[in-house]
Amino acid sequence: MSAIAVTEPEELFLLNTFVDCLTSLPPDTQLFLVGDWPRSKLFKKVSYHFELVCLQYDFERLRGLLCHFLGSPASQQHFRTQVFPSKGGTGRKEVSQSMTIRLFTHRGNKYKVSLDCLRNDSLTDDLAVRDFSINALYCNVGTQELLAFRDFYSDFSHRLIRTIRPPEATFGHHINIFFRFVEFSVRYQLSISPQIKGYFRTIDPRTDIFQAALDQQPNNLFSSSKKFFSKHYVGQMLHLMAELGLLDFFKLDYAGSCDFQRAFAATLRLLDSLELLLRAPMPPVLVAAYPDGMPKVFFTKTRMFLIAQALHPHDPVYALAFLRVFLYNGKEPAEELLRLIQEVDLLLSPGAPTSRQDTLAMPPPSLVKLLRSISVDKSQWAFVLVFQVLAAARREAPQDKMVYKP
Repeated sequence: MSAIAVTEPEELFLLNTFVDCLTSLPPDTQLFLVGDWPRSKLFKKVSYHFELVCLQYDFERLRGLLCHFLGSPASQQHFRTQVFPSKGGTGRKEVSQSMTIRLFTHRGNKYKVSLDCLRNDSLTDDLAVRDFSINALYCNVGTQELLAFRDFYSDFSHRLIRTIRPPEATFGHHINIFFRFVEFSVRYQLSISPQIKGYFRTIDPRTDIFQAALDQQPNNLFSSSKKFFSKHYVGQMLHLMAELGLLDFFKLDYAGSCDFQRAFAATLRLLDSLELLLRAPMPPVLVAAYPDGMPKVFFTKTRMFLIAQALHPHDPVYALAFLRVFLYNGKEPAEELLRLIQEVDLLLSPGAPTSRQDTLAMPPPSLVKLLRSISVDKSQWAFVLVFQVLAAARREAPQDKMVYKP
């Protein structure tokens, strides 16, 4: 671990805690860090997830020690809140044992420490069920050595993402792995193996990925999609999906007059413009609307509202369906949300009067009045930002039919 940069005091405390757990047990006890932490560290990124794996024989003892050390007064100096799992496991005890402890720092960061058992008490068997080679790097906590299999370690220096098993066996209908692949590729700026590219050329993302996930893992689809849109680099991830021919994943039952992929791809530059606004100080009207700060999902919903609003002129039914599936867990959005989108569409139409005063700090009075008169979502004032992005796009390219109908 000494060769890996440890930047946060909480991180150092946790690593020392894992070592303390080992020193309290027989010297042949084995404990490994795998997945997020070693991967992020080798790519020089911050990690807040410490995924530990051990032998089944050692699980209960390590579980007890981790709960003891992470619930101690020393831990409270670093973490204001510790959330421990209830005794009794996760219902998977006949196959494996696992637990997760969530830790919240005084500065607002969220750490997660998970403990699981090595598959069949074997590193090689455990490796065989992991998804990508960059997630198959094991850090031996006792010896502080990094363990990699075959030539997987070189994937870090080559910045390559590839699957351990054949891609069709890795992805299947596992929607979280599909989203992880897109996220890792962009976050770490990785090149994609020919095997993965070849696999995606053989499938229909609308049926083989989206529909399969909706039929078999709907809850994972709903949670994974919101996590996907929570990333500030979601525009880059969608760009990558466009390059790989995967945008039809979001097609649903789109029936608009223009080609879906072209229409959806046209929203990507809008997302880039939105990110600039999300990183800037919020305008007074939003500060007033959220005196205690933005809701946690405000940024996620703003991005999704923008996509729905931009596509509404092309296919109004799709705009609501997109929000129903990817934001509202399959539940129908409130009727007032549809009215809000329709009203914003009218304000953005080419025939609507424009004003130099319609800025981010001073949105149209009619929009402010509308938002004050309804209550459809805790993040509904995000439409101030949505309007600003789309109004700017209209001013810059009023003839662009991929953003608005003439």
